[in-house]
Amino acid sequence: MASDAFDYYGQPEPFELLAATSRFFQTAMKAHERFAALPAFDTAIQFIPLQPGGKRPAKGFFPSQHTDDPKDEESLALLAAAYSDSNVGINSYGAVGGLTVMDCDEPGVAERYELETGRKLPLTYTTQTRPESAPYKMNLCFITTKYSRLRLPRQVTNVTDVAGYDLKCNGGWGYVCAEGSVRDGEPVVALHDVPFAPMPDDFA
Repeated sequence: MASDAFDYYGQPEPFELLAATSRFFQTAMKAHERFAALPAFDTAIQFIPLQPGGKRPAKGFFPSQHTDDPKDEESLALLAAAYSDSNVGINSYGAVGGLTVMDCDEPGVAERYELETGRKLPLTYTTQTRPESAPYKMNLCFITTKYSRLRLPRQVTNVTDVAGYDLKCNGGWGYVCAEGSVRDGEPVVALHDVPFAPMPDDFA
C-alpha cells in the first residue's frame, strides 16, 4: 500500500515504506516542520539520529561527518532506513538566526530568572524531556540573536549546579532530543507549542 508521506508513480521503493512508518522519520518530519521557522535553518540546523531511548549519536553515525547533509524529506527517509528506531537530535552551529537552548535540569529556573532580572522569562517553544517523572526538566528553544551569538560561549555547562540550567547549541557540543523522541521510556512532549522567541540578552 502506498504511503501518503510520498508522492510517486508506481510501486514505492522499500526504504520509502519503511521510512514512512518509522519513529525516526515521523519525529524528524515533525522537527522539520517546527525548526524550519528558524531564520538560519538551512545553514545552521543539523538533524542527528540518536541512540534509541537515549541522547547520544546513534552507533556508526558521526555528526562531524554529516554537517552538510540536507534535511529534505528524501534525505530524512534515507536516514530513517538506517536508523528507524532512533531518536532525533537537534544541533545548531553558531549562527545568528540559529538555535540556543536553555536546558533546565532543576525546578525553579524561571522563578530565579525573574527574581534576578526583574523580568519574566519570554514564552517560547518549550519541550519537557521527563514529563512524568521530572516535569521541570525542560528545553526552552530560542532564536540566537546577534548579541547572544557574540557574547555567549559556544557551550555553557558550568551553571547547572548554581542556576539549574545549561545553555546549548550556540555552536558547541550539545544535542537536544526533538519532540516525539523517547528518553528512558518517557516521550519528549511540547509544553509550549508557540513560535521561537529571541534569546534574552540577560544570559549574555
